[in-house]
Amino acid sequence: MEWKETLSDHLVKLLGAQSVSIKIGPRDVVTIGRSADADFILDDSLVSRRHCSLHGSDAGVIVSDLGSRNGTEVNGVRVRAEVLVRPGDQIRVGRAHFLVDEKARTPGSETASLRRSRRDRRRSDGKQADEAATFLPPATGYEPIELLASGSSTLVYHARSQRGQDVAVKMLRPGASFDQRTRFLRSADVLARLDHPNLARVVDVCDEVDRCFFAMGLIQGESLADIVERRPLGARQALSIGVQIARALSLLHQEMVIHRDVRPENVMVIHGGIAKLVGFGFVKDLEASGAALTKLSDAVGDPSYIPPEQVRDPRDVDHRSDLYGLGATLFHALTGQAPFQGTPLEVVRRVLATPAPRLGTFLPGISPLLEGALDKLLAKSADDRFQSATDVMAALDHALMTACRSDPRGDASPVGAPDDGGGVTATQASPIVAAGQLGGGFTGLELLEIVQFLELNEKDGRLAIETGEGIGEIVLQRGLIAAASVGAVEGEAAARRLLAAPQGTFEFRAGGVAITSDLRLRPAAIALDLMRARDEEVHPRS
Repeated sequence: MEWKETLSDHLVKLLGAQSVSIKIGPRDVVTIGRSADADFILDDSLVSRRHCSLHGSDAGVIVSDLGSRNGTEVNGVRVRAEVLVRPGDQIRVGRAHFLVDEKARTPGSETASLRRSRRDRRRSDGKQADEAATFLPPATGYEPIELLASGSSTLVYHARSQRGQDVAVKMLRPGASFDQRTRFLRSADVLARLDHPNLARVVDVCDEVDRCFFAMGLIQGESLADIVERRPLGARQALSIGVQIARALSLLHQEMVIHRDVRPENVMVIHGGIAKLVGFGFVKDLEASGAALTKLSDAVGDPSYIPPEQVRDPRDVDHRSDLYGLGATLFHALTGQAPFQGTPLEVVRRVLATPAPRLGTFLPGISPLLEGALDKLLAKSADDRFQSATDVMAALDHALMTACRSDPRGDASPVGAPDDGGGVTATQASPIVAAGQLGGGFTGLELLEIVQFLELNEKDGRLAIETGEGIGEIVLQRGLIAAASVGAVEGEAAARRLLAAPQGTFEFRAGGVAITSDLRLRPAAIALDLMRARDEEVHPRS
């Protein structure tokens, strides 16, 4: 659609940008959002993929919210239905404020339109690709392929190394400030020294005078925010992701690193259900030398997912602030919205003074264990929260076991699986044994989380597993694998084959097991190896 240069066109100006307006004809519809398919793209974590629309009419511009997470406001009032706006009215979308201006001027006006057609967007992306090729020449060993994300100081590209490995290259824009460069390199250093399947893996760092970038494994999946925007998760899916992110936080905290920005946009989920914590732009390394980069006045993290102490002073936080972020992220995953709603200022006030809403208010009948875990994660005082990510893992594991008992078929579609519009149905096979036993269907990584829970609680018993390869058994003594078999395979190989199954049914019978075996395998160690192997299938090491 080309803009009509007529007197009936209307202008909606983005405040803070000089001579930049969205020009809207009498029958034009412009969508605003974070998605690349939006007509006007706002790179803002508070903005939904398709946030709102502006519809031109002879009377003015009609604003409609498209079911956004944080809402659209006109003159400070949240839009509940279609609202007609006129010159002088203000529209808020995320952190951006727009002013409805006078009607468009005659042809020849110098006003620039940010409404871009798909053709215009391709031209822009091509220009950025040229910039990336200049900044990332062949001598660096990487060929930029596609722009993945664009921020105020960084660009992220899908690139290919000389060895043919697909990677994500995050580069610092030329002209970045000293503090921006220091933060950038600090996040690269943190990721480079950690190796865990629930974290992005850095494979290369470049710190030169004229260029600064780091390359990491390309995460071919979706953010949790994008997944939940289609539909909220069921309890078992959310808990499996929660345990994995808690495991990543546990490693970070052991390394004296605080993330400070745990939110749905910074959790990536790849096919098979592996969750990865990303977004290390605000990382606080307690062992890093040099002056602190964060000032009291700095805004660190999304106000919807940070705890009161981080709102008051982003410098004075510890590992428990990340646990609050995990709680708010799980709340969003389960309900489709953050714990507190409203304008950014209203959210900040509620984070500081209002108790977090109970999960049961949104989801009647939810497990009391899950609701209790979120209540504790979202406590106002850090002293009232869980005191370590390890404690969170144990609590979420326990809630996952309860979900397995109460929901034997599991959730309807595995997280990270391709979505054909109707979802991918989990196995419909009946539990292996009678109702009342711990068991049911599993998909993704749920079974790995279950055996780790059994290890953590030093359980004795038999775990029967039915997969596409047949029925097998794992015998546990005090949480360790003492025997395993599937078909003609026995021992560790059988345990790995059973635990690597992408879906099936399971049933655990607790109780003393008489067996003489020298096999003593740690389920958690096997689970970690299997997660690494599954991760390698998606983006192998160079």
